[in-house]
Amino acid sequence: MCTRSVTTNTDGFLNNFIRTQFFTMLTLWNLFEASLLCLNAVCVLHEERFMQKMGWGSNNPNQGFEDQSTVKFQILNLVRSIRTVTRIPLIILNILTIMFKLLLG
Repeated sequence: MCTRSVTTNTDGFLNNFIRTQFFTMLTLWNLFEASLLCLNAVCVLHEERFMQKMGWGSNNPNQGFEDQSTVKFQILNLVRSIRTVTRIPLIILNILTIMFKLLLG
């Protein structure tokens, strides 16, 4: 009978430990930082240096005759639109994130 209560206490301890570790590791702030880093990564891609090597640059001669429903064309349009739309908000969010990290650690 004592063994059973010890096992239950151990299981309860492990469940509580796993729950607290999961919720301390995965917070809204961490999700915000991860999405901000991904947006920064997309906006930093340089068309002439990086994307031109893969044939995805804006100066690609076959781009005008390309089928616009291909995955390649859709990804290029997504990257260009993200870069255009999020430029100013991304600068502001980066500044706020840096200030928050400096002030609160």
